[in-house]
Amino acid sequence: MLSISTNYGPEVQRIPADSPMEDIIYLLKRDGGVFLKNLIPVADVEKAYEECRERLENDVEWNGSFFPSWKHEIRDKLLMLHFDLRADTAGISPTSSQPYLCQNPAMRIRPGGKAQPLHRDDYISHNYHQEIDCWNDVRDRNRETAVGLFVAGSKVTKENGGTQFIPRSHLW
Repeated sequence: MLSISTNYGPEVQRIPADSPMEDIIYLLKRDGGVFLKNLIPVADVEKAYEECRERLENDVEWNGSFFPSWKHEIRDKLLMLHFDLRADTAGISPTSSQPYLCQNPAMRIRPGGKAQPLHRDDYISHNYHQEIDCWNDVRDRNRETAVGLFVAGSKVTKENGGTQFIPRSHLW
């Protein structure tokens, strides 16, 4: 039986959304990202856009570098939130759960918007990583704290401000 790795070239892959989960996970571990074609029906993407279109179109103008100052104020207030606690027979302890969706922003980058500085989204979890050559399931089982999912509402290009990622940067 052939290894999954022999099915794919070295470049970041664009594969059907119904590809075997083992292939998707392999590519995420190898490249740090994979493009899943037809994951969300176009009608659902259009419906989601319609639900947030008014807010996107009526967002305030700003002259900041990347995020406007009022968004920093909101961020600072959110950072003050505490984890929910639950009472049990041993006293009060933090709750935990299986992974869940923790962010779902709708972004529209307008002409003149600046690119984000190079970063890892897991910096919000205070992670510090050692550079590795390739993924090892035993060694790296706790390396990642989140998996991001971007759904494009239009053709994504560097020129129109589309989010970019650097293949294999998750290994840095």
